[in-house]
Amino acid sequence: MPPDFQAARDSLLKNDKILVRPLGDESIAGYTLLNDIYGKPAILLRVDAPRDIFNQGKVSMQYLFISLIMLGLIFGFLTIWLLEKLVLFRLERLNSDVTGIGTTKELSARVVTEGGDELSSLADSINSMLEALEHSQFERQEVEKELRANRDQLAYISKAKSEFLATMSHELRTPLNSIMGFSELLKEGIYGN
Repeated sequence: MPPDFQAARDSLLKNDKILVRPLGDESIAGYTLLNDIYGKPAILLRVDAPRDIFNQGKVSMQYLFISLIMLGLIFGFLTIWLLEKLVLFRLERLNSDVTGIGTTKELSARVVTEGGDELSSLADSINSMLEALEHSQFERQEVEKELRANRDQLAYISKAKSEFLATMSHELRTPLNSIMGFSELLKEGIYGN
C-alpha cells in the first residue's frame, strides 16, 4: 500500500469519515473508507481532482499583492505631494517672510496668511506680534521725542535759573554789602545814637 494510503487509512480508522489532502500544487486527493456488510472497513477509496480553485486563488493573490503595491505607491506619492503643497511650501514661505522681516527690521511688513488651519493661525499670531512691536516702537519713539524736548526744556530752565541766581546773587550782594557796611559803621559809632 502506498504511504499516502497508509496515512489516510490510519486517520480514517480514528472515526474520520472523509480525509482531504493536497498532493501538490496541481491536484488534491479525497479519501474515505467503505465498510462491508458487517461494518468493517473493506475498501479505501481515493478521488483525485485538479486544484483549479487553488491555482486561481494564487493568481488572485498575486494580482492583489501587485494592486496593493501600486495603490501604496500612488497613495504615498499623493501624500508627499499634498504634504509639500499644503504644509511644507506654506511653512517655507512663512519662514522666509519672518526671516526677511527680521533681516530688514521693517516692522510694518506682514506675513502672508491664507486658509483657516494652524499655519494661518500662526501667521495671524506673527502679524499680531509685529503690529504690537510696531506700536511699541512708535510709542518708544514718541517718548524719546518727549524726553528730548523735556531735556532741552530742562536745560533751558536750568540755564535760566542759573543766570537768574547769578544775577540775583549779585544784586543781593550789592545792597547787602551796603547794609553790612552801614552796620559796621553803626558798630564803630559813626552814626551814633
